[in-house]
Order: sequence, then structure tokens, then C-alpha cells
Amino acid sequence: MIARDDRKILGELSLFPRDANDRVPFADADRAEMGYWIRSDEAGRGLVTEAARAVLDVAAATGKFSHLEIRCDPRNVPSNAVAQRLGFVLASRF
Repeated sequence: MIARDDRKILGELSLFPRDANDRVPFADADRAEMGYWIRSDEAGRGLVTEAARAVLDVAAATGKFSHLEIRCDPRNVPSNAVAQRLGFVLASRF
């Protein structure tokens, strides 16, 4: 994510192809993992949620993935809140 004036990186979203065990080449994936971060001075504006919804749309459009995962530290309240706003449910804790 880059500011409209193209001068500042605000954050990043990534979509990683996976199988049941690990990250794999896209051709071998049956699921995906989404990751995200944002600069602390840009947090709280809904940018990650908006961008993550767009990434979910892209993932769905591939028709390739049976499900999508978000892995985040349970102590990271803002990151967990993004996942909840997107409709994700907690599957496990490590």
C-alpha cells in the first residue's frame, strides 16, 4: 500500500499459496495464507481491512483455494480485529 502521492509506503498485504503443510508453488496450492502489516502512524484508518477485502476478492477469483488463512499473534489485537471484520474465525492457537 502506497500513499496516493507515491511518497510513503503505508503497509503491505501478501497472499501466499499453501498446502496442508507449508508454503508451496502456486500450481501446488489448495489454500492460501494472507498476511498484512501497516505503519503504526497509519493504523486505525481501515486501510488494512479495505485492502484485505480486495485481496480476498482476488483469491476467490482464482477459483483455486479451498480456504484462506490469516496467522497472527493472539496478542496483536488490531490484527485480530481485521480478521474478525473480514469474517474469519479462530481455528487454532499455537
